[in-house]
Amino acid sequence: MNNNKRKIEIIKSKDNNYALKVDNKFVYSRFYPTRDAEKFIESNKELILNKKYIVMYGLGFGYHVKELLKRIPSDSRVFLFDLDVEIHDIAKKYNLLEDIKKDNRVKIILGSNKNFYNEFMDKVSLVDDIIVYEPLLKVLEDEYNDFRQAIKSYKIAKINLERFEPIMKENEEINIKNNYNTIGEFFKTFELENKPIIIASAGPSLEKDLNIMKEKREYIKIFAVGRTLDILMKNGIKPDIITILDAGEVVYNQIKGYEDLDIPLCFLSTGSRWAVQAYKGPKYMFFNKECSFNKENIVIETGKTVAIPTIDLAIKAGGKNIILCGQDMAFVDDKSHAGDDKNIEQSSSYKKVLGVDGNYLNTTSGMLEFKKGIERLIENNKNVEFINSSKGAKIKGTVDMDLRNFIEGMVK
Repeated sequence: MNNNKRKIEIIKSKDNNYALKVDNKFVYSRFYPTRDAEKFIESNKELILNKKYIVMYGLGFGYHVKELLKRIPSDSRVFLFDLDVEIHDIAKKYNLLEDIKKDNRVKIILGSNKNFYNEFMDKVSLVDDIIVYEPLLKVLEDEYNDFRQAIKSYKIAKINLERFEPIMKENEEINIKNNYNTIGEFFKTFELENKPIIIASAGPSLEKDLNIMKEKREYIKIFAVGRTLDILMKNGIKPDIITILDAGEVVYNQIKGYEDLDIPLCFLSTGSRWAVQAYKGPKYMFFNKECSFNKENIVIETGKTVAIPTIDLAIKAGGKNIILCGQDMAFVDDKSHAGDDKNIEQSSSYKKVLGVDGNYLNTTSGMLEFKKGIERLIENNKNVEFINSSKGAKIKGTVDMDLRNFIEGMVK
């Protein structure tokens, strides 16, 4: 728990309301907090108008909530979550929340409620998206960092989904119509031969493992993300499968020039139809959800990075020793991907992450999201040994080991 007491100031605003300042950050406008609230609700009207259920994080002094309540019908329900009991108590002291609490359309769930997180997950399932009053999220005490990051992850996922949703829907319709083999057929024919499975991801440290992968090819299976196909083939390494996840036409470039390979291409049902149709080798479609088309009821984890379904395919194929190569999730040698020629430019927006060598590396919010998703998958598969041969971020649940040392120790 954070022992540093926050500095909270209540300031009278020009419109005769109260402005809230936490650690020198204004949560509402210094001069016109109610005008701020109007703008905020207007910017979220798509999540408010004609909605039976509305889920919002952030109560604060309630200005934006009152504005919301002006715009919704009597049969709408608002589930209002707030972890910040201290600010709530201040608002209560100034009698700012009485009208909201009397409104039978509103249910307030505070951080003092022992079922807060269960309630939150339950109510989020009722809506397409949640409304987050970001200034209140930002001034939460450090003990709530995990929740803050979870909200951030949720919003990032929503942005990406909305961007590609029409393409994904069309891809799935076409891919299903084309009656491709499904992933159950792949599992029936795949022979693990009691070998470890290498997950070849596209991080820069993949380059250091290419020689040993080629040298010891007969002792390993290689599950490759689509982006690594070119660098593997150019180094004389033919993977056992290729995985693609993303929906866009640009994904075709990952297999361009290799359309006639006889390597299984495993792809998400919403994956790029352009890449799938162009590929002439064996193809296997998988689903990340239960649905009527998923007749085998095999659900593959996806997340936000193609590495996650590739790892899950390795798990479901029976892998007991899975080695992550090129799974850096950070900039290594100032590069973001294997095969990059130029160094990345420095930026003040980069985050820091602990590397496998004990030093801190530059990374991005997106790569940190990938890391969390992979760590969750590892956490849920404790019967599998995960080796991290990458040279980027330290990955929870893995053993750091050089690929050469692992393979040579195994084949002695």
